[in-house]
Amino acid sequence: MTAPPEPEATADGSARRKWLMELRDIENKRAGIHSKRCFQNFQLENARAVVNETLYFPHNMDFRGRAYPIPPYLNHMGADNVRGVLVFAQGKELGDGGLRWLKIHLATAAGYDKASLEERVRFTDDNLEDIWDS
Repeated sequence: MTAPPEPEATADGSARRKWLMELRDIENKRAGIHSKRCFQNFQLENARAVVNETLYFPHNMDFRGRAYPIPPYLNHMGADNVRGVLVFAQGKELGDGGLRWLKIHLATAAGYDKASLEERVRFTDDNLEDIWDS
C-alpha cells in the first residue's frame, strides 16, 4: 500500500479532499494490519510461554447453559490461528462412531445438510478423494 501522489498546489479543493480521503483510508488500513500483526504475535508469545504444558480452560456459563472459556487470548474457541496451535495432551482414537460423525460433519460443511445422516455418510464416502484433495 503506497500513498497516492499529492495533487499539485494549483489543483482545486475537491482534488485535495479526494487525495486526503484516499490517504486516510490507506493509513487506516496500515494501522489495522499493524494492530492485527501485533495481536497475533501476542497470541503466539502466549502459546510459546506454555509450550509442552498441559492446559485446562476454565469456563463460565450463561443462563442458556452455553460455556465460554475464561482465558481471553489462548483458547479453543479463538480464531483459527489460535486453535491451530492447540493439541490434545492425551490423544484419543476416533473410533467407528467418531468417524461416522466426522463424515456427517464433512457432508454438512460441504452444503449437504438437508439429507439424512446415512445419506451424508454415503456422500462423504463417495467424495472422499475430493475431500483429501481439498
